[in-house]
Amino acid sequence: VGLISIGPSTVFMFSEDLATKITRVPGINPKMTFINGGVPAQDLNKIHDQQAKYWVNVESRVAQAGLTNAQIQVAWVQEDDLRNTTSAFPERANMLVDEFTYLFQQLKIRYPNLQIIYLTGRHTTEYMPNDAKDKHQEPRAYYNGWAMKWLIEQQINGSNELSYKGSSPKVPLLMWGPYFWTQGSKTRDDGYEFKPDMVNEDGVHPNANGKSKVANDLLSFWQQDPISQIWFYGTGAVPPAITYFQINVGNNLLTKIDEKTISGNLKLMILKDTVVTVDQSYSHKNLEINVKNLGAGSWKYIVMDDTGIKLNGEFATDAQGNLLGGAIATTNTNVIADNSSPAWIINGKDRLSKLQRFFGDDREIKMEISDHNKKVVMSMEDVLHQHVDVNELVEPGKYCIKFYEKDGTFIDTTEVIPELVKIK
Repeated sequence: VGLISIGPSTVFMFSEDLATKITRVPGINPKMTFINGGVPAQDLNKIHDQQAKYWVNVESRVAQAGLTNAQIQVAWVQEDDLRNTTSAFPERANMLVDEFTYLFQQLKIRYPNLQIIYLTGRHTTEYMPNDAKDKHQEPRAYYNGWAMKWLIEQQINGSNELSYKGSSPKVPLLMWGPYFWTQGSKTRDDGYEFKPDMVNEDGVHPNANGKSKVANDLLSFWQQDPISQIWFYGTGAVPPAITYFQINVGNNLLTKIDEKTISGNLKLMILKDTVVTVDQSYSHKNLEINVKNLGAGSWKYIVMDDTGIKLNGEFATDAQGNLLGGAIATTNTNVIADNSSPAWIINGKDRLSKLQRFFGDDREIKMEISDHNKKVVMSMEDVLHQHVDVNELVEPGKYCIKFYEKDGTFIDTTEVIPELVKIK
């Protein structure tokens, strides 16, 4: 099975990480080969020309992978028209529907055995500088997602130009891939986010964090989608069983974590109000933590590995220390979408860029949070390189947040962070 990505520089950059990560997936179809088909500065207009520079590059990569065009069966497409300047709706989305329809028809001609095209709209471009060129500006990226939606709808409704059945299909089957667009840094209702620290200064092209996140998003989608599993793992293959690391409180399961997602050792913290009751590190190879003798109460828990916070939530226990309200009780298994993406979030806003400008990005900085009685309720090492949500670490109230060098030297940060911070 030949899997190819189609698109411009952003697709090329995402595919660089994808090419590395996809080979590490346990149980992956050994007959599947991925080809990075992203080529910088090649929008829809340019790749419509079947003799263009884009296709010279892609044909060369297919051959270098030891495949022929007849072996390409699956494609991931993310593209846009950067020449058309209209930002009107629905005019722009309708224009893109026509342009993508032509592209998909040409892909079916070039790759006669292409069976599936996964469509993903663009990521937000809200992080672009104010003086950036209009060709990438919002709401154009947003309208790109509407075009994907309408293409799939038109195929479902029997559009002749998008027919995929019968002896002479015009295009492959069009399927949703992961939906990437967000309203800037605002987290979507489904928990997905794409933050400013995932793109370079131009606000469009991904940095290392962004590349890793999108590669993981695509792999996660293909591993979980029932149709994708057929080609991703091979026909008839069963996805590898997931081994979970369990955290038990009393005699009940509190939560569990996919063992493959854990980096290094796990650290479990359990707090009652702002008092840390449990603060222990464990080797994830043990596959189980058992917490006993907590007594009655309401608790907050945080689970971390070497990359940052993995899970956090709340639970309640009875006098014997057993969970109340069922096996999972009131647990909020808020899994950070991409633990490799650093952040410093306070009251819903990511302030990491402000800290990085103040400290520089190459220093190991320790954070310490104290309550109104000057009692330390939370401390964390190397906060600039972790995903930190302060509101998840402490209860609402007023706190003093201090920062220290690796050697313990206090750093005065009052010019960027008030001495007393209200956590909502």
